[in-house]
Amino acid sequence: MQVLRRRKVAQPQRAGLLLQRKPAAQRDGAPESALQLRPRVGHGFFDVRVHPDTPRRILRKPDDEEEARKREAERKQAEKEQAESKQAEGKPADTGAKATEGQGQATQTAAVTPGGHRAAPTGVAACPDAPGKNVVVLACTGAPAAAPPPKEKAELPTPSSARFGGDADRAKFAKELAQCHAERVVADEIATRYSADVEAAKKKAAAAAKTESEEAVKQATEGLTDKREIAKATAKARADTKATAKKIADAAAAVKKQDVATVTAELATKFEDALATDYDNTIKGAFARFGTSWLNTMQARLDAKRKQITREKNAKPKVPKGETPPPAKSPDEIAKEIEADMADVRCEQKQWALQQIEDIARAWAVGRREQVDFQTIKQTASYLSRFGPTYTPTTTVDIPADIQSDKGMPGVAPEMADFLTALKSDPKTAAFKAGNYRGHGGGSWAGKGFSVDLTLSPPLDQRGFWQHSAAVAFLMQIDATAKAQGARWRVLYNDFRVAEEVNAATGTRNVEFVGDSSATSLNWHGPAPLILHVHLDLEIPQKPALTPPTPQAPTP
Repeated sequence: MQVLRRRKVAQPQRAGLLLQRKPAAQRDGAPESALQLRPRVGHGFFDVRVHPDTPRRILRKPDDEEEARKREAERKQAEKEQAESKQAEGKPADTGAKATEGQGQATQTAAVTPGGHRAAPTGVAACPDAPGKNVVVLACTGAPAAAPPPKEKAELPTPSSARFGGDADRAKFAKELAQCHAERVVADEIATRYSADVEAAKKKAAAAAKTESEEAVKQATEGLTDKREIAKATAKARADTKATAKKIADAAAAVKKQDVATVTAELATKFEDALATDYDNTIKGAFARFGTSWLNTMQARLDAKRKQITREKNAKPKVPKGETPPPAKSPDEIAKEIEADMADVRCEQKQWALQQIEDIARAWAVGRREQVDFQTIKQTASYLSRFGPTYTPTTTVDIPADIQSDKGMPGVAPEMADFLTALKSDPKTAAFKAGNYRGHGGGSWAGKGFSVDLTLSPPLDQRGFWQHSAAVAFLMQIDATAKAQGARWRVLYNDFRVAEEVNAATGTRNVEFVGDSSATSLNWHGPAPLILHVHLDLEIPQKPALTPPTPQAPTP
Protein backbone atom coordinates (compact mmCIF):
# COMPACT_ATOMS: atom_id res chain seq x y z
CA MET A 1 0.00 0.00 0.00
CA GLN A 2 1.07 3.60 -0.45
CA VAL A 3 0.63 6.45 2.02
CA LEU A 4 -0.29 9.73 0.38
CA ARG A 5 -0.16 12.80 2.58
CA ARG A 6 -1.75 15.89 1.16
CA ARG A 7 -0.52 19.04 2.82
CA LYS A 8 -2.55 22.22 2.84
CA VAL A 9 -0.14 24.91 1.69
CA ALA A 10 -0.40 28.59 0.87
CA GLN A 11 2.44 28.93 -1.62
CA PRO A 12 2.91 29.05 -5.40
CA GLN A 13 2.59 25.80 -7.29
CA ARG A 14 5.92 24.10 -7.89
CA ALA A 15 6.85 22.04 -10.89
CA GLY A 16 6.74 18.31 -10.43
CA LEU A 17 4.13 18.38 -7.66
CA LEU A 18 0.58 17.20 -8.07
CA LEU A 19 -1.56 19.96 -6.56
CA GLN A 20 -5.26 19.89 -5.86
CA ARG A 21 -7.51 22.53 -4.44
CA LYS A 22 -9.92 22.03 -1.61
CA PRO A 23 -12.18 24.50 0.23
CA ALA A 24 -10.93 25.42 3.69
CA ALA A 25 -12.04 27.59 6.57
CA GLN A 26 -10.18 30.77 7.38
CA ARG A 27 -9.63 32.11 10.88
CA ASP A 28 -12.73 33.01 12.82
CA GLY A 29 -14.94 31.25 10.30
CA ALA A 30 -14.44 33.75 7.46
CA PRO A 31 -14.48 32.25 3.97
CA GLU A 32 -11.01 31.52 2.66
CA SER A 33 -9.68 31.00 -0.81
CA ALA A 34 -9.09 27.34 -1.54
CA LEU A 35 -5.75 26.06 -0.29
CA GLN A 36 -3.52 23.81 -2.30
CA LEU A 37 -3.11 20.19 -1.30
CA ARG A 38 0.19 18.52 -1.99
CA PRO A 39 0.19 14.72 -2.02
CA ARG A 40 3.03 13.20 -0.04
CA VAL A 41 3.92 9.70 -1.24
CA GLY A 42 5.44 6.99 0.93
CA HIS A 43 6.18 3.38 0.15
CA GLY A 44 4.37 1.50 2.84
CA PHE A 45 1.91 1.82 5.64
CA PHE A 46 4.57 2.64 8.23
CA ASP A 47 6.20 5.49 6.29
CA VAL A 48 4.21 8.24 7.99
CA ARG A 49 4.67 11.71 9.49
CA VAL A 50 4.32 12.54 13.16
CA HIS A 51 4.83 15.41 15.96
CA PRO A 52 5.53 16.23 20.18
CA ASP A 53 6.03 17.95 24.27
CA THR A 54 6.39 18.19 28.93
CA PRO A 55 4.79 19.84 32.40
CA ARG A 56 5.66 23.41 33.30
CA ARG A 57 5.22 25.68 36.25
CA ILE A 58 3.71 29.14 35.93
CA LEU A 59 6.03 31.80 37.34
CA ARG A 60 4.53 34.91 38.84
CA LYS A 61 6.09 38.22 39.82
CA PRO A 62 4.77 40.67 42.39
CA ASP A 63 2.72 43.42 40.82
CA ASP A 64 3.86 46.15 43.24
CA GLU A 65 3.46 49.86 42.69
CA GLU A 66 6.96 50.36 41.30
CA GLU A 67 6.44 47.65 38.70
CA ALA A 68 3.05 49.05 37.80
CA ARG A 69 4.51 52.55 37.29
CA LYS A 70 7.31 51.13 35.17
CA ARG A 71 4.91 49.13 32.99
CA GLU A 72 2.61 52.13 32.56
CA ALA A 73 5.54 54.33 31.50
CA GLU A 74 6.67 51.70 29.00
CA ARG A 75 3.17 51.37 27.60
CA LYS A 76 2.75 55.13 27.15
CA GLN A 77 6.17 55.40 25.49
CA ALA A 78 5.31 52.56 23.10
CA GLU A 79 1.98 54.21 22.21
CA LYS A 80 3.76 57.52 21.65
CA GLU A 81 6.34 55.95 19.35
CA GLN A 82 3.64 54.07 17.47
CA ALA A 83 1.60 57.23 16.99
CA GLU A 84 4.65 59.18 15.78
CA SER A 85 5.52 56.38 13.38
CA LYS A 86 2.02 56.25 11.93
CA GLN A 87 1.93 60.03 11.65
CA ALA A 88 5.18 59.98 9.72
CA GLU A 89 3.69 57.40 7.37
CA GLY A 90 0.58 59.48 6.91
CA LYS A 91 -1.64 56.96 8.75
CA PRO A 92 -4.16 57.68 11.52
CA ALA A 93 -2.49 57.44 14.91
CA ASP A 94 -5.38 55.59 16.57
CA THR A 95 -5.33 52.36 14.50
CA GLY A 96 -3.12 50.45 16.91
CA ALA A 97 -4.39 48.03 19.50
CA LYS A 98 -5.40 49.77 22.73
CA ALA A 99 -7.79 49.04 25.53
CA THR A 100 -11.39 50.07 25.17
CA GLU A 101 -13.28 51.50 28.06
CA GLY A 102 -16.15 49.81 29.83
CA GLN A 103 -16.69 46.57 31.70
CA GLY A 104 -16.30 43.39 29.71
CA GLN A 105 -14.60 44.99 26.71
CA ALA A 106 -11.18 43.84 25.50
CA THR A 107 -8.45 45.38 23.34
CA GLN A 108 -8.50 45.46 19.59
CA THR A 109 -6.76 42.48 18.03
CA ALA A 110 -3.18 42.72 16.81
CA ALA A 111 -2.14 41.92 13.26
CA VAL A 112 -2.53 38.27 12.27
CA THR A 113 -0.37 36.11 9.99
CA PRO A 114 -1.86 34.09 7.11
CA GLY A 115 -1.64 31.02 9.37
CA GLY A 116 -3.72 32.69 12.09
CA HIS A 117 -0.89 33.42 14.52
CA ARG A 118 0.01 36.75 16.13
CA ALA A 119 2.16 38.79 13.74
CA ALA A 120 5.48 39.87 15.20
CA PRO A 121 5.51 43.37 16.74
CA THR A 122 7.86 45.98 15.29
CA GLY A 123 11.47 45.13 16.06
CA VAL A 124 10.71 41.51 16.97
CA ALA A 125 11.85 38.62 14.78
CA ALA A 126 9.02 37.11 12.72
CA CYS A 127 8.26 33.45 13.40
CA PRO A 128 7.00 31.01 10.77
CA ASP A 129 3.40 29.85 10.51
CA ALA A 130 2.75 26.25 11.48
CA PRO A 131 2.65 24.05 8.36
CA GLY A 132 -0.71 22.97 7.01
CA LYS A 133 -2.29 19.71 8.13
CA ASN A 134 -1.43 16.55 6.24
CA VAL A 135 -4.44 14.77 4.80
CA VAL A 136 -3.63 11.04 4.79
CA VAL A 137 -4.77 8.91 1.87
CA LEU A 138 -3.87 5.22 1.84
CA ALA A 139 -3.47 3.53 -1.50
CA CYS A 140 -4.03 -0.09 -0.45
CA THR A 141 -2.75 -2.22 -3.33
CA GLY A 142 -2.23 -5.61 -1.68
CA ALA A 143 -4.35 -8.51 -2.92
CA PRO A 144 -6.99 -9.68 -0.40
CA ALA A 145 -6.70 -13.13 1.15
CA ALA A 146 -8.90 -16.04 0.08
CA ALA A 147 -10.99 -15.74 3.23
CA PRO A 148 -11.32 -13.27 6.13
CA PRO A 149 -9.58 -14.02 9.42
CA PRO A 150 -11.67 -15.69 12.14
CA LYS A 151 -11.91 -12.36 13.91
CA GLU A 152 -11.09 -8.77 13.03
CA LYS A 153 -8.29 -7.18 15.04
CA ALA A 154 -7.66 -3.44 14.99
CA GLU A 155 -4.03 -2.35 15.13
CA LEU A 156 -2.57 1.11 15.55
CA PRO A 157 0.18 2.20 13.17
CA THR A 158 3.73 2.60 14.39
CA PRO A 159 4.88 6.22 13.98
CA SER A 160 8.06 6.96 12.11
CA SER A 161 11.13 7.21 14.33
CA ALA A 162 12.73 9.77 11.99
CA ARG A 163 13.29 13.31 13.26
CA PHE A 164 9.95 15.15 13.28
CA GLY A 165 8.33 12.03 11.91
CA GLY A 166 10.30 12.29 8.68
CA ASP A 167 8.17 15.23 7.52
CA ALA A 168 10.41 17.71 5.67
CA ASP A 169 7.97 20.63 6.02
CA ARG A 170 7.60 20.08 9.75
CA ALA A 171 11.36 19.80 10.19
CA LYS A 172 11.81 23.05 8.26
CA PHE A 173 9.18 24.72 10.45
CA ALA A 174 10.95 23.55 13.63
CA LYS A 175 14.28 24.88 12.39
CA GLU A 176 12.79 28.25 11.49
CA LEU A 177 10.83 28.46 14.76
CA ALA A 178 14.00 27.66 16.72
CA GLN A 179 15.87 30.36 14.79
CA CYS A 180 13.12 32.91 15.42
CA HIS A 181 13.03 31.99 19.12
CA ALA A 182 16.80 32.40 19.32
CA GLU A 183 16.72 35.80 17.63
CA ARG A 184 14.05 37.00 20.03
CA VAL A 185 15.97 36.05 23.17
CA VAL A 186 19.62 36.39 22.10
CA ALA A 187 20.05 39.91 23.49
CA ASP A 188 18.89 38.85 26.96
CA GLU A 189 20.99 35.68 26.76
CA ILE A 190 24.12 37.65 25.87
CA ALA A 191 23.44 40.12 28.69
CA THR A 192 23.00 37.26 31.16
CA ARG A 193 26.19 35.57 29.99
CA TYR A 194 28.10 38.87 30.06
CA SER A 195 27.03 39.54 33.64
CA ALA A 196 28.07 36.02 34.66
CA ASP A 197 31.43 36.38 32.86
CA VAL A 198 32.10 39.72 34.58
CA GLU A 199 31.38 38.24 38.00
CA ALA A 200 33.61 35.27 37.25
CA ALA A 201 36.43 37.57 36.10
CA LYS A 202 36.11 39.66 39.27
CA LYS A 203 36.23 36.60 41.51
CA LYS A 204 39.23 35.24 39.67
CA ALA A 205 41.07 38.59 39.91
CA ALA A 206 40.20 38.94 43.59
CA ALA A 207 41.43 35.42 44.34
CA ALA A 208 44.67 36.06 42.44
CA ALA A 209 45.20 39.37 44.26
CA LYS A 210 44.63 37.70 47.62
CA THR A 211 47.14 34.98 46.84
CA GLU A 212 49.63 37.61 45.65
CA SER A 213 49.17 39.66 48.83
CA GLU A 214 49.63 36.65 51.08
CA GLU A 215 52.80 35.67 49.20
CA ALA A 216 54.18 39.24 49.48
CA VAL A 217 53.57 39.32 53.24
CA LYS A 218 55.17 35.91 53.63
CA GLN A 219 58.31 36.97 51.79
CA ALA A 220 58.52 40.32 53.61
CA THR A 221 58.32 38.80 57.07
CA GLU A 222 60.43 35.75 56.43
CA GLY A 223 63.20 35.50 59.10
CA LEU A 224 61.83 38.35 61.24
CA THR A 225 61.11 37.73 64.92
CA ASP A 226 60.44 41.19 66.31
CA LYS A 227 56.74 41.96 66.34
CA ARG A 228 57.26 45.60 65.39
CA GLU A 229 59.45 44.68 62.49
CA ILE A 230 56.96 42.04 61.36
CA ALA A 231 54.10 44.56 61.54
CA LYS A 232 56.13 47.14 59.64
CA ALA A 233 57.10 44.65 56.93
CA THR A 234 53.54 43.36 56.68
CA ALA A 235 52.14 46.89 56.29
CA LYS A 236 54.70 47.70 53.59
CA ALA A 237 53.96 44.45 51.70
CA ARG A 238 50.23 45.07 51.81
CA ALA A 239 50.70 48.63 50.69
CA ASP A 240 52.50 47.33 47.63
CA THR A 241 49.47 45.23 46.76
CA LYS A 242 46.78 47.95 47.18
CA ALA A 243 46.26 47.84 43.45
CA THR A 244 43.87 44.92 44.03
CA ALA A 245 40.75 47.01 43.32
CA LYS A 246 42.22 48.24 40.07
CA LYS A 247 43.18 44.71 39.05
CA ILE A 248 39.62 43.55 39.67
CA ALA A 249 38.22 46.49 37.72
CA ASP A 250 40.62 45.85 34.86
CA ALA A 251 39.66 42.19 34.79
CA ALA A 252 35.97 43.12 34.57
CA ALA A 253 36.64 45.67 31.84
CA ALA A 254 38.51 43.07 29.82
CA VAL A 255 35.42 40.89 29.54
CA LYS A 256 33.80 41.16 26.13
CA LYS A 257 30.22 40.37 25.22
CA GLN A 258 29.80 37.19 23.22
CA ASP A 259 29.20 37.39 19.48
CA VAL A 260 25.54 37.74 18.53
CA ALA A 261 25.70 35.43 15.53
CA THR A 262 27.54 32.73 17.47
CA VAL A 263 25.12 32.79 20.40
CA THR A 264 22.10 32.90 18.10
CA ALA A 265 23.29 29.81 16.24
CA GLU A 266 23.98 28.02 19.53
CA LEU A 267 20.53 28.83 20.90
CA ALA A 268 18.81 27.89 17.64
CA THR A 269 20.45 24.45 17.68
CA LYS A 270 19.52 23.97 21.32
CA PHE A 271 15.88 24.98 20.70
CA GLU A 272 15.58 22.82 17.59
CA ASP A 273 16.90 19.74 19.40
CA ALA A 274 14.48 20.42 22.25
CA LEU A 275 11.61 20.60 19.74
CA ALA A 276 12.63 17.28 18.22
CA THR A 277 12.56 15.56 21.61
CA ASP A 278 9.34 17.32 22.51
CA TYR A 279 7.74 16.22 19.24
CA ASP A 280 8.53 12.58 19.93
CA ASN A 281 7.13 12.89 23.44
CA THR A 282 3.93 14.46 22.17
CA ILE A 283 3.26 11.60 19.77
CA LYS A 284 4.07 9.03 22.43
CA GLY A 285 1.90 10.91 24.92
CA ALA A 286 -0.94 10.96 22.39
CA PHE A 287 -0.76 7.18 22.04
CA ALA A 288 -0.80 6.85 25.82
CA ARG A 289 -3.80 9.14 26.20
CA PHE A 290 -5.84 8.41 23.07
CA GLY A 291 -4.52 5.07 21.86
CA THR A 292 -7.08 2.89 23.62
CA SER A 293 -9.93 5.09 22.39
CA TRP A 294 -8.56 4.99 18.84
CA LEU A 295 -8.31 1.21 18.97
CA ASN A 296 -11.81 0.82 20.35
CA THR A 297 -13.21 3.05 17.59
CA MET A 298 -11.38 1.09 14.90
CA GLN A 299 -12.44 -2.27 16.36
CA ALA A 300 -16.08 -1.24 16.59
CA ARG A 301 -16.10 -0.11 12.98
CA LEU A 302 -14.37 -3.28 11.77
CA ASP A 303 -16.79 -5.51 13.65
CA ALA A 304 -19.84 -3.58 12.47
CA LYS A 305 -18.76 -3.62 8.83
CA ARG A 306 -17.80 -7.31 8.98
CA LYS A 307 -21.25 -8.12 10.33
CA GLN A 308 -22.98 -5.98 7.70
CA ILE A 309 -20.95 -7.34 4.78
CA THR A 310 -21.36 -10.93 5.93
CA ARG A 311 -25.13 -10.49 6.16
CA GLU A 312 -25.30 -8.91 2.72
CA LYS A 313 -23.13 -11.56 1.04
CA ASN A 314 -25.13 -14.43 2.53
CA ALA A 315 -28.51 -12.93 1.67
CA LYS A 316 -30.48 -14.54 -1.11
CA PRO A 317 -30.40 -12.40 -4.24
CA LYS A 318 -33.62 -10.56 -5.03
CA VAL A 319 -34.76 -10.97 -8.64
CA PRO A 320 -37.85 -9.69 -10.44
CA LYS A 321 -40.81 -12.00 -10.46
CA GLY A 322 -40.60 -14.60 -13.19
CA GLU A 323 -36.81 -14.41 -13.56
CA THR A 324 -34.49 -17.24 -12.62
CA PRO A 325 -32.27 -16.44 -9.67
CA PRO A 326 -28.53 -16.82 -10.21
CA PRO A 327 -26.91 -19.98 -8.95
CA ALA A 328 -26.09 -19.97 -5.26
CA LYS A 329 -22.52 -19.07 -4.38
CA SER A 330 -20.33 -21.54 -2.56
CA PRO A 331 -19.12 -20.76 0.96
CA ASP A 332 -15.61 -20.22 -0.44
CA GLU A 333 -16.87 -17.70 -2.98
CA ILE A 334 -18.79 -15.83 -0.31
CA ALA A 335 -15.77 -15.81 1.99
CA LYS A 336 -13.60 -14.42 -0.78
CA GLU A 337 -16.07 -11.60 -1.48
CA ILE A 338 -16.32 -10.76 2.22
CA GLU A 339 -12.53 -10.59 2.45
CA ALA A 340 -12.28 -8.38 -0.62
CA ASP A 341 -14.68 -5.85 0.90
CA MET A 342 -13.09 -6.07 4.36
CA ALA A 343 -9.64 -5.39 2.91
CA ASP A 344 -10.94 -1.96 1.89
CA VAL A 345 -12.53 -1.43 5.30
CA ARG A 346 -9.25 -2.25 7.07
CA CYS A 347 -7.44 0.15 4.80
CA GLU A 348 -9.96 2.87 5.66
CA GLN A 349 -9.43 2.28 9.39
CA LYS A 350 -5.66 2.43 9.05
CA GLN A 351 -6.07 5.66 7.15
CA TRP A 352 -8.32 7.01 9.91
CA ALA A 353 -5.75 6.12 12.58
CA LEU A 354 -2.95 7.76 10.64
CA GLN A 355 -5.06 10.89 10.33
CA GLN A 356 -5.44 11.05 14.11
CA ILE A 357 -1.66 11.07 14.43
CA GLU A 358 -1.33 13.72 11.74
CA ASP A 359 -3.89 15.89 13.49
CA ILE A 360 -1.92 15.65 16.74
CA ALA A 361 1.26 16.52 14.84
CA ARG A 362 -0.34 19.58 13.30
CA ALA A 363 -1.71 20.73 16.69
CA TRP A 364 1.78 20.30 18.18
CA ALA A 365 3.25 22.65 15.59
CA VAL A 366 0.53 25.25 16.21
CA GLY A 367 0.93 24.98 19.98
CA ARG A 368 4.70 25.39 19.96
CA ARG A 369 4.37 28.40 17.68
CA GLU A 370 1.93 29.94 20.16
CA GLN A 371 4.24 29.14 23.07
CA VAL A 372 7.11 31.12 21.56
CA ASP A 373 4.83 34.17 21.44
CA PHE A 374 3.84 33.64 25.09
CA GLN A 375 7.53 33.48 26.01
CA THR A 376 8.92 36.29 23.88
CA ILE A 377 6.28 38.95 23.14
CA LYS A 378 6.12 41.43 25.96
CA GLN A 379 2.78 41.98 27.65
CA THR A 380 2.06 45.09 29.68
CA ALA A 381 -0.26 43.25 32.07
CA SER A 382 1.24 42.46 35.48
CA TYR A 383 1.46 38.97 36.95
CA LEU A 384 -1.11 37.81 39.47
CA SER A 385 0.29 38.35 42.94
CA ARG A 386 -0.04 35.76 45.72
CA PHE A 387 -2.74 33.95 43.80
CA GLY A 388 -4.12 30.81 45.43
CA PRO A 389 -6.95 29.30 47.47
CA THR A 390 -7.52 31.22 50.68
CA TYR A 391 -9.40 28.43 52.47
CA THR A 392 -10.30 24.76 52.23
CA PRO A 393 -14.00 24.08 51.70
CA THR A 394 -15.61 21.83 54.27
CA THR A 395 -17.98 20.32 51.69
CA THR A 396 -18.47 20.02 47.95
CA VAL A 397 -21.50 20.25 45.69
CA ASP A 398 -22.23 19.11 42.16
CA ILE A 399 -21.56 21.31 39.18
CA PRO A 400 -24.96 22.64 37.99
CA ALA A 401 -26.61 19.78 36.11
CA ASP A 402 -27.34 21.69 32.90
CA ILE A 403 -23.66 22.51 32.29
CA GLN A 404 -22.02 19.26 33.43
CA SER A 405 -19.69 17.82 30.79
CA ASP A 406 -20.13 14.31 32.29
CA LYS A 407 -22.21 12.62 34.91
CA GLY A 408 -20.86 11.35 38.21
CA MET A 409 -17.97 13.81 38.43
CA PRO A 410 -16.45 14.88 41.77
CA GLY A 411 -18.06 17.96 43.24
CA VAL A 412 -16.63 21.46 43.52
CA ALA A 413 -16.57 24.07 46.27
CA PRO A 414 -20.01 25.65 46.84
CA GLU A 415 -18.52 29.02 45.90
CA MET A 416 -17.32 27.62 42.56
CA ALA A 417 -20.78 26.20 41.87
CA ASP A 418 -22.31 29.61 42.63
CA PHE A 419 -19.80 31.25 40.31
CA LEU A 420 -20.65 28.86 37.46
CA THR A 421 -24.35 29.44 38.03
CA ALA A 422 -23.88 33.21 37.83
CA LEU A 423 -21.69 32.87 34.73
CA LYS A 424 -24.17 30.72 32.80
CA SER A 425 -27.12 32.87 33.92
CA ASP A 426 -25.75 35.99 32.25
CA PRO A 427 -27.40 36.26 28.82
CA LYS A 428 -24.12 37.58 27.38
CA THR A 429 -22.28 34.33 28.22
CA ALA A 430 -21.96 31.79 25.42
CA ALA A 431 -23.10 28.22 26.08
CA PHE A 432 -20.42 26.16 27.82
CA LYS A 433 -19.85 22.94 29.71
CA ALA A 434 -17.88 22.45 32.93
CA GLY A 435 -16.03 19.38 34.13
CA ASN A 436 -14.02 18.23 37.12
CA TYR A 437 -12.01 15.21 38.21
CA ARG A 438 -10.41 13.95 41.38
CA GLY A 439 -7.31 15.94 42.41
CA HIS A 440 -8.00 18.61 39.80
CA GLY A 441 -5.64 21.59 39.89
CA GLY A 442 -1.92 22.06 40.34
CA GLY A 443 -0.01 22.82 43.53
CA SER A 444 -2.17 24.43 46.21
CA TRP A 445 -5.24 24.09 43.96
CA ALA A 446 -5.13 20.31 43.79
CA GLY A 447 -8.41 18.75 44.90
CA LYS A 448 -9.70 21.92 46.58
CA GLY A 449 -12.75 22.24 44.32
CA PHE A 450 -11.74 25.63 42.89
CA SER A 451 -10.60 24.25 39.53
CA VAL A 452 -12.80 23.28 36.57
CA ASP A 453 -12.36 22.61 32.86
CA LEU A 454 -14.61 24.67 30.59
CA THR A 455 -15.45 23.96 26.96
CA LEU A 456 -17.24 26.03 24.35
CA SER A 457 -18.98 24.86 21.21
CA PRO A 458 -17.41 25.01 17.74
CA PRO A 459 -16.65 26.55 15.30
CA LEU A 460 -12.87 26.58 15.54
CA ASP A 461 -10.41 28.75 13.66
CA GLN A 462 -7.83 27.46 11.20
CA ARG A 463 -5.36 26.65 14.00
CA GLY A 464 -7.78 24.57 16.08
CA PHE A 465 -8.70 27.17 18.72
CA TRP A 466 -12.14 28.59 19.30
CA GLN A 467 -12.87 31.61 17.17
CA HIS A 468 -11.01 34.61 18.52
CA SER A 469 -13.97 36.87 19.22
CA ALA A 470 -15.95 34.09 20.92
CA ALA A 471 -13.03 33.11 23.17
CA VAL A 472 -12.29 36.71 24.14
CA ALA A 473 -15.95 37.41 24.90
CA PHE A 474 -16.25 34.27 27.05
CA LEU A 475 -13.14 35.07 29.09
CA MET A 476 -14.27 38.64 29.60
CA GLN A 477 -17.55 37.26 30.94
CA ILE A 478 -15.52 35.21 33.43
CA ASP A 479 -13.75 38.42 34.42
CA ALA A 480 -17.03 40.31 34.86
CA THR A 481 -18.54 37.51 36.93
CA ALA A 482 -15.42 37.29 39.09
CA LYS A 483 -15.40 41.04 39.75
CA ALA A 484 -19.07 40.93 40.73
CA GLN A 485 -18.29 38.23 43.31
CA GLY A 486 -15.04 39.74 44.59
CA ALA A 487 -13.03 36.87 43.09
CA ARG A 488 -9.78 36.58 41.15
CA TRP A 489 -9.23 34.11 38.34
CA ARG A 490 -6.64 32.51 36.14
CA VAL A 491 -7.17 30.31 33.08
CA LEU A 492 -4.85 28.11 31.06
CA TYR A 493 -5.58 28.50 27.35
CA ASN A 494 -2.88 28.32 24.68
CA ASP A 495 -4.05 30.93 22.17
CA PHE A 496 -1.65 33.87 22.54
CA ARG A 497 -3.78 36.31 20.57
CA VAL A 498 -6.66 35.72 22.97
CA ALA A 499 -4.37 35.86 26.02
CA GLU A 500 -2.74 39.11 24.93
CA GLU A 501 -6.06 40.82 24.30
CA VAL A 502 -7.77 39.64 27.49
CA ASN A 503 -4.73 40.31 29.69
CA ALA A 504 -4.42 43.83 28.31
CA ALA A 505 -8.09 44.47 29.05
CA THR A 506 -7.97 43.12 32.61
CA GLY A 507 -4.53 44.53 33.42
CA THR A 508 -3.29 41.22 34.84
CA ARG A 509 -1.99 37.93 33.42
CA ASN A 510 -5.27 36.06 33.71
CA VAL A 511 -4.58 33.88 30.66
CA GLU A 512 -1.45 31.71 30.61
CA PHE A 513 0.02 28.91 28.47
CA VAL A 514 0.51 25.29 29.52
CA GLY A 515 1.24 22.67 26.88
CA ASP A 516 3.36 19.85 28.25
CA SER A 517 4.12 16.42 26.88
CA SER A 518 5.89 13.35 28.15
CA ALA A 519 6.15 9.86 26.76
CA THR A 520 3.27 8.81 29.04
CA SER A 521 0.99 11.85 29.34
CA LEU A 522 -0.23 15.11 27.84
CA ASN A 523 -1.18 18.30 29.65
CA TRP A 524 -2.39 20.67 26.96
CA HIS A 525 -5.03 23.39 26.66
CA GLY A 526 -5.47 23.50 22.90
CA PRO A 527 -5.36 23.60 20.02
CA ALA A 528 -7.62 20.73 19.05
CA PRO A 529 -7.09 17.82 19.16
CA LEU A 530 -4.55 18.53 21.91
CA ILE A 531 -7.17 18.62 24.65
CA LEU A 532 -8.85 21.90 23.71
CA HIS A 533 -10.38 23.40 26.85
CA VAL A 534 -10.08 26.31 29.28
CA HIS A 535 -8.77 25.37 32.72
CA LEU A 536 -10.11 27.78 35.34
CA ASP A 537 -8.70 28.38 38.83
CA LEU A 538 -10.83 30.63 41.03
CA GLU A 539 -9.80 32.50 44.16
CA ILE A 540 -13.12 33.49 45.71
CA PRO A 541 -14.26 34.66 49.17
CA GLN A 542 -15.79 31.99 51.38
CA LYS A 543 -19.52 32.09 51.90
CA PRO A 544 -20.49 32.84 55.50
CA ALA A 545 -21.64 29.80 57.43
CA LEU A 546 -25.35 29.62 58.05
CA THR A 547 -26.30 30.26 61.66
CA PRO A 548 -28.92 27.80 62.90
CA PRO A 549 -32.05 29.49 64.21
CA THR A 550 -32.28 29.99 67.96
CA PRO A 551 -34.91 27.63 69.41
CA GLN A 552 -37.87 29.49 70.84
CA ALA A 553 -38.86 28.89 74.44
CA PRO A 554 -42.27 27.26 74.82
CA THR A 555 -45.12 29.65 75.45
CA PRO A 556 -46.18 29.44 79.10
